[in-house]
Amino acid sequence: MFNRFTKNAAAFMLATFVMLNLCVIAQAAAYRVEGKCVRESAIYKQNETIKFIASVIDEEGKPVTDQEVKFIITKDGYSVIEQGVYKSTTKPKAFTAKLNEPGFVRIEVMVKRNDKFKMTRSDLRLGAGVEPLSIPASHDLPKDFKAFWQEKTKTVHAVPMKPEFTDVKTQVSGVKVVDLKIATPGSKTSTAPLTGYYAKPENAKAGSCPAILLPHSAGVRSSYLHLAAAYAEKGFIALDFNAHGLPNGKPSSFYQEQSKGPLNSYPGMGKTDREDSYFTGMYMRLIRALQFIKAQPEWNGKILVVRGSSQGGGQALVAGGLDPDVTLVAASVPAMCDHAGYNFEKMVGWPRLASWTAPAAKNERYKKIVKAGQYVDAANFSKLIEGQVLISVGFADHVCCPTSVYTAFNNIPHQNKQIINRPAMGHSFPQDLQTEFDKIIDQHVKAKR
Repeated sequence: MFNRFTKNAAAFMLATFVMLNLCVIAQAAAYRVEGKCVRESAIYKQNETIKFIASVIDEEGKPVTDQEVKFIITKDGYSVIEQGVYKSTTKPKAFTAKLNEPGFVRIEVMVKRNDKFKMTRSDLRLGAGVEPLSIPASHDLPKDFKAFWQEKTKTVHAVPMKPEFTDVKTQVSGVKVVDLKIATPGSKTSTAPLTGYYAKPENAKAGSCPAILLPHSAGVRSSYLHLAAAYAEKGFIALDFNAHGLPNGKPSSFYQEQSKGPLNSYPGMGKTDREDSYFTGMYMRLIRALQFIKAQPEWNGKILVVRGSSQGGGQALVAGGLDPDVTLVAASVPAMCDHAGYNFEKMVGWPRLASWTAPAAKNERYKKIVKAGQYVDAANFSKLIEGQVLISVGFADHVCCPTSVYTAFNNIPHQNKQIINRPAMGHSFPQDLQTEFDKIIDQHVKAKR
């Protein structure tokens, strides 16, 4: 009787202990970290004190106490400035930092969940800029950079442009859309054709339309019919094209298979040689897209916009550097910027070709990657842009970090440029920012007509 009671009591106590721990874990999972940079602009001078505040709150927005919280303050992810662990209280926790050079400070604040610290969407990441308009270039343009890409352009143009069109239905009235495919020479790791959706206003007259190219962000997917059609409805001839020359309109399973198979880890393919680089092939499809859109009789010959986000934003910068006929580059959180940044103690942008984090040692392979990467670096193409430029940047972006974006922006050799700072934004192109981009695109069209 006594033993049975003891066993039952022990089982009850164990169950209670487990339930209590599960409750603690569940509560921690429900908590989130909120905060801000105390200065609204999040822009500071060198050696000026930067201040952030953060609070742990529950689902009702009330402060949560006695939670273990970790913070890490870095030089935009490149190196750690300060880190530590503290217990949350009812009052916001204040953090300070300084930089004695142009750049960015990043802070990450995370609650301990499941007995470990790991950033989640419920945690906090913020950034602040220190004289970002003075962030320098990482290197000069390679002496044969222009010659290399002039040769690649000649290679693309030497292959006759024979577009294959397939009519596509659209619910947008007054617009004609076709599925487009054009054979395009590429690099050793990327030999696919240009594929996309081309849309134009029905019955558009020759020489009457502005043109827009819509390159894609990272990933493996079909081209976007709706986006091309939407711009055609506004009076553009528009080409939305996927990054990999894949067939359009396939089931999602097809693109998932491509992503897991031949296109798995595509950014790193051929990265030790500029001739082999996957991005060399991607940019040659961009050259073909520029050639195609400019050859359309409906183009007015005056307005050519390239708009994209992330990898698409990087391609927009590349397009502006490749072709002086591009009149507006609209690049949100652009990728592929400043591949050599580690050599100058700067955080580099996606896909961080040479290393995902700052390398402890720079071996021969690292040096080969950085050297080849200069020829596919969007920050280098930025030095050649002649047209108007619009860029957006998230100070909390840990993918296309703001240091790399500002490096590209500062490389643009003229003042007909604008950068939209979003201090609390991560790697994103939210709807309100898309609307702001479209307003500026509309203004550009009106000014050029």
